Amino acid sequence: MLRLPHLRDLCILKQIHHLYYNQVVPVSIQQLFMRNSEIHHYETRQRANPKFMKPNYNVGRNSFMYIGPKLWSNLCAKIQGVETVRVFVKSYKQYILAQYLQY
Repeated sequence: MLRLPHLRDLCILKQIHHLYYNQVVPVSIQQLFMRNSEIHHYETRQRANPKFMKPNYNVGRNSFMYIGPKLWSNLCAKIQGVETVRVFVKSYKQYILAQYLQY
């Protein structure tokens, strides 16, 4: 069973996953989560990562617009590459539960 902070993260990550793989979201929300490759065309290691805003206040650090892309960029590429939501959720849970066992 996942702990509450990880359940919150999973809900946020499911939304981000939906944005990246289904792209059936309003344009206004899609623009909040642009990839670095959509902003510039340099071949950097982070080109597939989301570009996230840098909030000026602590309130902004708790917003979906900041936490979502940050959580996504901290995931390993193997989990990010999963295209179906069901397998994504299963992979994320296994990853977190493995971390629990390390402690």
